[in-house]
Amino acid sequence: MIVWDYNGKIIYSYKLTDGKINSLSFIPNSNSLLIGITEMNDGKIQRHVIKCFNNLGKIEYELIDKRITQGYVNVSFEKNVEGVRNTIGSVEATFPELNIKKDLEVPQINKRISHIELIQSITVSPDNKTIASIDNFNILKTWNQNQEIQSSFKILNNKKRHQNLL
Repeated sequence: MIVWDYNGKIIYSYKLTDGKINSLSFIPNSNSLLIGITEMNDGKIQRHVIKCFNNLGKIEYELIDKRITQGYVNVSFEKNVEGVRNTIGSVEATFPELNIKKDLEVPQINKRISHIELIQSITVSPDNKTIASIDNFNILKTWNQNQEIQSSFKILNNKKRHQNLL
């Protein structure tokens, strides 16, 4: 990630050693940037987390959902990856020479996660009091100014991905 000023000068950059940046949102009237990151280690997903960077490119805080339990993560993950597992089985049966990765790692809450799946979108309310984030499982979360989770619920619709929250 690279942040420039309007003159094209690089303000700061941030590079993940292993993983990818999936979404970002500037916090209005501040010099902070929220980034939805999938952190990986040796090709395996470690966690999905939202980090807040200041104008120097330093991490100010992470949004961690401390309310979720490992039991909830296990059940939710299994429920939401059934289609993926069916697809993997079908592709593996049809093309065994591809050596398709079979195991899907269940996220672990001890790794301090924001969401249990890739964070698609992040936005900040106009008054800067609420942050909203949504993941690939259509779980919408709202966070308060103290970086605490306010609410979490599943959005029920027939769309697969959300481009923007607002």
